[in-house]
Amino acid sequence: MLVNFSYINGQKISMFEKDAQSMLKVMEMSGNIPGAMNPEDIPAAINLIKHASSISTVQPVTAEDAKAKDDSVSFKNRAFPLVELLNMAVKKNQSVMWEYE
Repeated sequence: MLVNFSYINGQKISMFEKDAQSMLKVMEMSGNIPGAMNPEDIPAAINLIKHASSISTVQPVTAEDAKAKDDSVSFKNRAFPLVELLNMAVKKNQSVMWEYE
């Protein structure tokens, strides 16, 4: 299932539910869908995602782990569109909402 993140009259991004819930947990949200975040809470959420992105470089242990890592999308790359959306919402002083598509 897909989850849409958006703000009023702004950009919308979609993520698979598992990835969206992971991002919500990193931002210290409940993980419930639907949900929303007030404008004043967004800068802290951005910092939490950036911090998680900086420490999410786990080194593969085996050749099989390395292959799986090569086939996967990193947390940092997966988080990039959400961070951009959050930054735009901050500039426009908008709440960010998420809901199932």
